[in-house]
Amino acid sequence: MRTNAIIGKGAALLAGVLLAAPVLAASQPYTSASKVSGAGVDEVASDVKTALEDVGLEVQGSYHPAGQANMVSVVVTDSRLLKAIAQLRETTKGGYPIFGAGIRVGVYQDTEADGDQVEVSFANPTYWYQAYFQDAYQQVASEAERVEGTLMETLGGLGEKTGEPFGGEVDDLAGYHYMVFMPYFEDHIELASYDSFQKAVRTVRANLNRGVANTERVYQVVLPEKAMAVFGVGMLDKEKGTPFWFPKLIQRHVAALPYEIAVMGNDVYMLHGRYRIALAWPKLTMATFSNIMDAPSDTETVLGEVASPQ
Repeated sequence: MRTNAIIGKGAALLAGVLLAAPVLAASQPYTSASKVSGAGVDEVASDVKTALEDVGLEVQGSYHPAGQANMVSVVVTDSRLLKAIAQLRETTKGGYPIFGAGIRVGVYQDTEADGDQVEVSFANPTYWYQAYFQDAYQQVASEAERVEGTLMETLGGLGEKTGEPFGGEVDDLAGYHYMVFMPYFEDHIELASYDSFQKAVRTVRANLNRGVANTERVYQVVLPEKAMAVFGVGMLDKEKGTPFWFPKLIQRHVAALPYEIAVMGNDVYMLHGRYRIALAWPKLTMATFSNIMDAPSDTETVLGEVASPQ
C-alpha cells in the first residue's frame, strides 16, 4: 500500500492559514433547506427520498452515520452530472472527479437545540464540484447550479424553509488545502491495485457486502465503459471508524458522510483524510482537528482492508 507523504512538522504552527488566492466567490459546503416538525428522523429521510426521486434524482442509498439514530445520510445521483464526470476522467492536476458522483443529503435532529424539529440539509454541488473538477469546473458549473437549485426547492418544501448556507467559507476550492504542507485533492492515496477494473470492483463490493473492518456499503456508482467507480463506505468501527471521530466535530455536518473509495482503472483510491475531512469541516481550527489526529491514518487502515483481497 502506498501513501503520499505530505505532512510536515511545521503544519501545527500555521493553523487556519489558506494560501491560495480566490478565483471564484467564497462558497460553503452545506445548505440547510428546511426544518420539519412532527416527524422522526427516519420518517423525514423517507420523505426526502420520495421527494428527490419525484424530481428526477436517483436514490443510491442511505445510512445512519457513525451508527447514530438521530441522523441519516441519503445519497442521490443526477444523470447529467454523471455524464459530466464520465467526460472528465482526470483533472489537469491529477484529481478524480468520480469522487463527487454521490450527492449527499443530511437529515439531523439536535434535540437540545431544536427540540422535536428535524433539519434537512444538503452538500452543495457548487462547493464540492469546484473542489473536485478544479480548473475544469466551468464545464459543469451550470449543471451543479441546476442541481443545487433543485435540492433547495425540493427539500425546502418538506417543512419550514430555511435556506441557510453553513460550514465555513472557502475562497479557492479548486486549489484547496487546509494549510501549508497539507494535501490537495489530487494527493489521493492508492489502497490497492488489481489485474483489471472488473476485479477491483468485485473485490471492493464483496468486502463491503461482508462487512470487512466493520464497514457497510452505503452506495455505489459504476461507470464500466469508463473504468471508473465510487463506493460510499459506512465506517462503523468504534475505535477506527466514524463513531470515534465524527462526534468530536460538528455533527450538523451529517451530509459530510459517507467517505468514498474510488476505482480508477485497475487501482483503488481514497482521498487523503487531511484533505477530505478538512474540506467537509473547513471552519474548524487545528486545535479541533488535533482531537482527531488519528482519523486520517485510521481511515486509511479501514479503507485499505476494504480495498484489499481477503
